[in-house]
Amino acid sequence: AKLGGILCESVFSAKDPSVIVGIGLNCFDSPHFSDRSTTSLTHALGYCVVADDLRMGLLESILRQGAHWEKVSIQKSYEACALFQKGSEVVWGDPQKRGVVVGLGEWAELVVFESSLQQEVRLLAEEPLIPGIQLII
Repeated sequence: AKLGGILCESVFSAKDPSVIVGIGLNCFDSPHFSDRSTTSLTHALGYCVVADDLRMGLLESILRQGAHWEKVSIQKSYEACALFQKGSEVVWGDPQKRGVVVGLGEWAELVVFESSLQQEVRLLAEEPLIPGIQLII
């Protein structure tokens, strides 16, 4: 069951390109989806868990670990866990476009080789795509 998620968003700036990472945990309750099960820490542990009880400890742990991160190792780790692996076929847009994932760009955008144009395109988080499913954006 899904307990939480991570959201990454690219911020484009000529001086300081970066990625904002957000972490969401289902503490007290969880959303209901028809296609997957979800849970919360309260349900899993059997007692009430609120975000305020976890926030500072989690943040301190992330910052301690972050002191050892390097850009190259973060990108490799992110690519290894990415839903859209190198070589995956993806579909997006209206009209529908198809391509094959090449990897991540310098600002964490998804780089795709678009079949019809025979060239690489860069897709941002605002352009949702799923393997084998057409999404209208």
